[in-house]
Amino acid sequence: MSRPRPQTYPPGTNGTHPTQNARPAFTHPPPEYATLSVSTLPEYPSAEELDISNEVAGRTYGGASRPRRPRRTFVFKLGSTNASSSSSAQSWLSMRLMSNAPVSAQRPRYIGGEDVEGSVILNFEKPQTVSSVSVMVRGRVVTSSVADGSHVFLEHVHSLWRHDRGESPPSVTVSDGAPTAEIVKGKLRGKFEWPFSFPFPKDFPYFGKRKGSGETLFTTPQTLMERGVNATIIYEVIVKVISGLFRNKHKIIANVLYVPSLISPELPILRCEAYRTGLYLCSPLEDPDGWAALKPLNIRISARRTEGSSNYTKIEAITATCTVYVAKPTTYTRGTLIPCYIVCQNTNPDPNQPNHLLRTFAGQECVSLRLKRRLVYFRDARQGASVVARDPTAVSSGKYAGLDDMCDETKKVGPSAVWWSPRGAGSGEYAARANVVTLEGEMHLDGDLLPSCDVPFLLVSYTVSVDLSQSQELLVECIQDASNGSPSPPSSPVTPTSRRTSRFTRSVDLRDKQGLSKCDVSLPVTIVTVKASGPHPIGYMPRAVVQKPDRSEVQEVEYIAPLTHWN
Repeated sequence: MSRPRPQTYPPGTNGTHPTQNARPAFTHPPPEYATLSVSTLPEYPSAEELDISNEVAGRTYGGASRPRRPRRTFVFKLGSTNASSSSSAQSWLSMRLMSNAPVSAQRPRYIGGEDVEGSVILNFEKPQTVSSVSVMVRGRVVTSSVADGSHVFLEHVHSLWRHDRGESPPSVTVSDGAPTAEIVKGKLRGKFEWPFSFPFPKDFPYFGKRKGSGETLFTTPQTLMERGVNATIIYEVIVKVISGLFRNKHKIIANVLYVPSLISPELPILRCEAYRTGLYLCSPLEDPDGWAALKPLNIRISARRTEGSSNYTKIEAITATCTVYVAKPTTYTRGTLIPCYIVCQNTNPDPNQPNHLLRTFAGQECVSLRLKRRLVYFRDARQGASVVARDPTAVSSGKYAGLDDMCDETKKVGPSAVWWSPRGAGSGEYAARANVVTLEGEMHLDGDLLPSCDVPFLLVSYTVSVDLSQSQELLVECIQDASNGSPSPPSSPVTPTSRRTSRFTRSVDLRDKQGLSKCDVSLPVTIVTVKASGPHPIGYMPRAVVQKPDRSEVQEVEYIAPLTHWN
């Protein structure tokens, strides 16, 4: 009788049945994932890096020229996108960039019209074939961390040297005059340096795809890197060297900062005199051409009823017309201020009753003036590029406002205006009127505001907006029909209920649910980067305190990286 043959198992199954540990067979190949960027993120620019209001060369005021900031040298080497202050590490390819960037800046900064000045250095220990050396300024908009989630809108190439032209590369000499570089059988050996200098493009061409559409120039936008905004505009200075028998491409990509030179118009004569002599500004009554009026507000002011209070027993509510003014021209330099004025007039004055409600309304500052920024861009840079190729006004016209691919964000930026009792020329005439109260104020602008911009892929616009707020003593509401002089029947005041709220909720006045109209009055303004020649706006009051943003919410951060497909 023969012994039973032992069962054998395939190798790697550890003596178990093949169906127990066998790997499942794939019927389809594994999915392909998008390539993500792993490059170093450029740092967010600071307000000091973006402030160029006093740094435009050649501008003078009062007969004295402003001293230019000393130029700094930034060194970039092959394999790095960050600038280094030391050039001790050896690299056969490096680039130097000169810039007027402030001391705290971590990258070169260029202003519109400034020269991109520097040099490209090659250092070969052995003879090496080099076909060409060139430098390029590139601008692109990035909306995604995916490798193809960007669109190049600016390319300016500056050729330094080409071998096929028969040009002789410049050689670098040492102090004793001995050459440190030579050409051996058409190959380069030693140290060579090509200086370059060309203006940073102040505008870029755009070619539409419509029949008959020609080239259109747009102002080059500022570098955009802001937390919470999923669109980034970055600029790079790239050096490319083609070398070797197989024409290998070697690149250095340096991230740089760009700020356009947008100069505000000159101030009116009366404002210039006020700033020059240190006096207060003239009121809209004294200087009507120096102020721009927003749409008048027709408001109703009511006194809150509290127990044991006998205030305002004869007048329960009044109607008033409130007009807000901002100084002309409505183009302002960031980092300065916007002068403003408020004139409130009782439309139904009672000669037997003083204007307690109106004066209390002005004293408690129930009118708030804020700056709002609107930012419009495509979520997908590539898709946005194809859309604007067919319609360059796709972003600014609002035709695609309802699409999911279009991002349209509006938010308040900077502090609200601060107010005080007017003291300038013309304020006494307002004060003489019993049914009129006035306030003078100013709104301080942050120094790192994005300048106004309208290009095919980005819209940055600003408005000065008026908001009405309640107080502990008054209820304020905006009446819909501002043309109707007769007041609507006053509603009985309601004391707001007090209740505990969490971080994510807030107490709401019961009157907010009674269909009261909201204030919707605004005026478009323009924000630029450079002050005009002559006297500059002077602040009379410290800026208002800005509430700290809520850091409890997590914001998405998009990763960006230099492109490497430039051929």
